[in-house]
Amino acid sequence: MEVVLVNEDPDVLLFDPPREGLNKEVVDLILQKKSIQHFIYISCNPATFARDFAKISSRFTLHTIQLIDLFPQTAHIELVAVLKSLS
Repeated sequence: MEVVLVNEDPDVLLFDPPREGLNKEVVDLILQKKSIQHFIYISCNPATFARDFAKISSRFTLHTIQLIDLFPQTAHIELVAVLKSLS
């Protein structure tokens, strides 16, 4: 994923990272890319989403968030967040 961000200037990002969330290198690249206007983050771990959002909140604001119960009667939940650039 890092290679795509280094070589391109997207205006929209769609990420569905592993349960661990975004690594530091990806967060740094996201913060550097001024072309990104919208960031759609799909997460299977609300805690890592919250951690990652805290790291990028200087650049993005939370526009909408939707919780999705794909696995009823379990503790697992998916979320889809739409973030908008502050610039």
